[in-house]
Amino acid sequence: MPLCFLKRYAESARQVCPEVPLSMHAHLFRHTRAMHLYQAGIPLSYIKDFLGHVSVNTTDIYASTDTSMMKAALEKIDRRDGEQVSNEVPIWKDDEEMILKLCGLK
Repeated sequence: MPLCFLKRYAESARQVCPEVPLSMHAHLFRHTRAMHLYQAGIPLSYIKDFLGHVSVNTTDIYASTDTSMMKAALEKIDRRDGEQVSNEVPIWKDDEEMILKLCGLK
């Protein structure tokens, strides 16, 4: 019954927001919550406990980065003790395509 509930409301939501996945399932909410925790900087070992996984290897499937995480990592390279190292504007500044290329994803 809950699956029918999710699919029905997913179809309705897709009319307004086409990004709603075609295959809606309850585990998607669990995965999304785990990704939000990971993106917020919560260690995988904590997320493992939150999800009730026995092994952190199981939790590792949630450890995929998004472009905002990659951008933050690239910006850390250009900082020393929290201050900007140079006045140069990074080539990836406001350029998501360049961030993907620099991270080997494009």
